Amino acid sequence: MTTTRRVRALCLCAALLATPQAGAFEFAAAVGMDNLRGDGVADFAVEARTGPLFARSRFEVALAVAIEADDHDLWGGAGPIVFVPLGERIRLEASVMLGGYGEGEWGNDLGSEFPMFRSQLGVSVAVAPGWWLGLAANHKSNASTAIDNPGVESVLLVLAHRF
Repeated sequence: MTTTRRVRALCLCAALLATPQAGAFEFAAAVGMDNLRGDGVADFAVEARTGPLFARSRFEVALAVAIEADDHDLWGGAGPIVFVPLGERIRLEASVMLGGYGEGEWGNDLGSEFPMFRSQLGVSVAVAPGWWLGLAANHKSNASTAIDNPGVESVLLVLAHRF
C-alpha cells in the first residue's frame, strides 16, 4: 500500500474523530484474524465511539470511527453503531461504516479502494466498571459498487472502555 493511501485513510479517521462528541466516550482495541476464507492473517483494530446520540428503551445509537489493519491491508471508516443491552452485564452491538481501503503488496484485492463498507456484529460482557470484553465478526466489501466484489471477513477479540 502506498503512503498516499495510508495518509488518506488516517486523515479521514482523524477528521471524524475531531467532530464533537456527546456525553461519554468509548475506546476499543481489538486483535483477531482477517481473511478467514483465505490464508488467515493477524488483524488489529482500534475504534473510537461517541456517547449515545440517540436512545430508546432497548438500544442506544452512537457514532464510531475505526481503523483496521493486518500486515497486508489497511481499512479506515466511520458510521453509526448500535448497542442493545441484554441485562446489566451483556450487550449486543452492530455497526455499518463507510470508509476507504488500501491493499498492501500481498493484500486482498477487494475490487476498489473507495467506497469500502464494513458491517460488524458483536457481543460483549462487562468485566469491570466501564470495561467490556467481547467478540466481533465483520465483513468488508465494496457492496457491488465495483465490477469485482469479493469481500473479506474478520473475527476479533475486543476490549472496550467507556470514559
